[in-house]
Amino acid sequence: MKQPAVKSKQLNAFMIATFMLLTVVLVAISFSMSRTYRNLNELITKQAELQEAAYDLQKGSDYLTEQVRLFTITQKKAYADNFFKEVNETKRRDNALIRIEENLTNANIRSILENALEYSNELMKTEEYAIRLVADAIGDDLTKYDAAIQNITLTPEDLTLTAAGKLQKGQALVFDQDYTNQKVRIYNNIDTALDAILENTGRKMQEVENRYRVMMLLQNILFVVTLLLAILFIYLFTRHYVQPLLKFTKLMEKKEALTVEGSEELRIFAKTYNKLLEQIKTDQVELTYEASHDSLTGLYNRKIFDDVRTSVRDATMLLIDIDNFKGINDIYGHEIGDRVLQKLSKILSDNFRHEDYVCRIGGDEFAVIMMHVSSSLKSLVESKIKKISAAMGDTSDGLPFNSLSIGVAFADRENATEDIYVDCDKALYAAKDAGRNTYRFY
Repeated sequence: MKQPAVKSKQLNAFMIATFMLLTVVLVAISFSMSRTYRNLNELITKQAELQEAAYDLQKGSDYLTEQVRLFTITQKKAYADNFFKEVNETKRRDNALIRIEENLTNANIRSILENALEYSNELMKTEEYAIRLVADAIGDDLTKYDAAIQNITLTPEDLTLTAAGKLQKGQALVFDQDYTNQKVRIYNNIDTALDAILENTGRKMQEVENRYRVMMLLQNILFVVTLLLAILFIYLFTRHYVQPLLKFTKLMEKKEALTVEGSEELRIFAKTYNKLLEQIKTDQVELTYEASHDSLTGLYNRKIFDDVRTSVRDATMLLIDIDNFKGINDIYGHEIGDRVLQKLSKILSDNFRHEDYVCRIGGDEFAVIMMHVSSSLKSLVESKIKKISAAMGDTSDGLPFNSLSIGVAFADRENATEDIYVDCDKALYAAKDAGRNTYRFY
C-alpha cells in the first residue's frame, strides 16, 4: 500500500518540479517577449519620429519656396522676412536633420537626407538671389534686409536690366523648370530615405518575429515534457500569443490596422501600432491636401493653378473677380464675406467638370482651367458664365447681391502672347473697365 503512495509523491514532486521549471522558463520567456515587445515598440516609435523629421525637412524647404515666391509676386518685404526667419531662427530643416542623426544609425539613409538638405541649401542661393533682384527692382533699402541679401552682388548682365527686367528675372528664377527640377530632386531624396527607413525597420521587425518563433519552439519542447501542463499551456499560449501574432504579421504586411486581441502586451502593441499607423496616414493625407487646396473653399490653391497653367496647352482659362468684394466685408463683416466666397466656390464646382481645375488664387480672385476646350465651344463657355453670374446674383440664400467680372482666354486665341494667364487677365480688366458685372473674351 505504501508503494503507490511513494509513486504518487514522486509523481507529485515531479509534477511540482516540472511545473516550477516550466514556470521559471515561462517567466524567462515572458520577460524576453516583453523586452522584444518594447524593442518593437521602440522601433515603431523611432520610425514615426524619423518620418516626421523627414517631413519637417520637406515642409521647411516648401515654406522657403512659398515665401520667396510670394515675395517675388507681391514685392511685400514681410515675405522676405518670413523667409529669413525660417532660415535663421525656426530652422526646421536643420533641426529635422539633427533629430534624424540622433535617432538613425544607418549612415546611407542619413547621407541621403543630408543630400536633401544640401540640395535645399543650394536652392536657397537661387531664392536669395531672386530676393536681391526684386528688392533692387522695387528700389528697397537693402540695409533693411538680411545680411545675406546685402552681401549678394548682381552679375554685370543683371545690373544692366531695367527694374521690370529684374523683377521678371527674379520671378522666373523661382518658377522656372530648373527650380522645379531641383525641388523634385529634394522630394526624391526624401522619398528614397523614407522608403529606406521603412525597409530598415521592417527588417528589424522580421528579426523580432524570428526571435518569437525561436521562443515558441522552446515552448513546444516543454509541452511534450509536461504533458497535461503542456496541453494547458499550449491552449493558453496559442490563444493569447500565437494567433494574434500571426494575424498581426499578415496585417502588418498589408499595412492594415491590427485587431486588438491576445495578451495585454499585444493589445497595447496593437493599440500603439494602430495609433501610429493612423497618424502617419492622416499626416500624409493632410500634407498632400493642404499643399494643393485652399483651406476656406476646398478649391485648388494658387500653387496648383500655377503648376497646371504652365504645363497644359489645350485649355481655356477663366479669371473671375467678385465685384466690390471689399465693400461686402466692410458692410456685412468678414463672416458674410467668407460665405460669399464659399457660395461662389460651390457654384463653380457645380458648373464645371471634374477634369477642369477650379482654383482660388487670391482673396476674391478665382480661376478655372477648362481642359480640352477651344474657341469652337465659345457658346458653351458663355452659357456657363451666364449661369454662374445668375446664381451669384440670387439672394434667396440670405446673402447680399453679388456680381462678377470675368475674363476668358482660349488656347487657340488670336494675337496670343506667350502666357495665357496674361491674356486672360487683360480680358478681366476689360470687363472691369466696361463697368463690371460682365465678361470679356481676349
